[in-house]
Order: sequence, then C-alpha cells, then structure tokens
Amino acid sequence: DSRTITGMSYNVSEGGILFQGGGSIHPGDRVELSFRLPNQRVLTQGAGTVARVDQHQRVGVEFTHINLTGRQRIRRFVASLAESKAAASAFSLP
Repeated sequence: DSRTITGMSYNVSEGGILFQGGGSIHPGDRVELSFRLPNQRVLTQGAGTVARVDQHQRVGVEFTHINLTGRQRIRRFVASLAESKAAASAFSLP
C-alpha cells in the first residue's frame, strides 16, 4: 500500500522532520521520505516512524534511517540557520 504525499516541511533536524501531512497518516506508521533542503538540488532520502500527528495534520517523523551524506547535509543546513539567527540577534541599536 504505497502512496505519495507532497507537502511543506516546517522543521527538520538530524533526528526527524515535521511536515504538513494529509490523509490517513497515524502515529506508529513507517514511512519513506524524500525531500530537498532549501537551496539544494540533491534529494535527501530516508525512512522513519510517525511520532505524532497534530490537529492541523502536521506530521512529526523520527528518522530511523538517513544515509551519512543526508545527515551531513541536514547538519550543515541546521548549523547555517543557527548562524543566521545568531548574526541577526548580534546587533544593537543606539
């Protein structure tokens, strides 16, 4: 029983991803994932287990498998966000 869901992610880390789901996804479901991080052409692929689905159909998936290259891409992406946030908050107004 395979189906494809296309959507928007809200959050990603080395441990998992939160995305807008739809349909009948339930906690405990095993899923295969394929996604692109912003400004990247290469797909990151992996597998995971649905940890939660909220009232807005946002789906939290805990990764059970992402290859090393995919993890490294995610790590760099998350680090770049942290650096941007730190730079944005590192100024002061007179």
